[in-house]
Amino acid sequence: MAAYRAAKHESTGYSPNRIVLGHENRAPLDLVIGDVLTEEDRSESYDGYVYGKLQRMNECYTIAREHL
Repeated sequence: MAAYRAAKHESTGYSPNRIVLGHENRAPLDLVIGDVLTEEDRSESYDGYVYGKLQRMNECYTIAREHL
């Protein structure tokens, strides 16, 4: 199920993880290599993080709706 949830779907253009959670889950290999934070994971404050997360999720939902 984890592989299915992490796979990008043709119909939406996103993985179910991205649409529901707002980010991709990290695989066990990521734990071995080390924590890889993207720019979207970093913010100066909690409010900034929440605002950025909401913007990314709204953008994701909009694009998924257009694809469907």
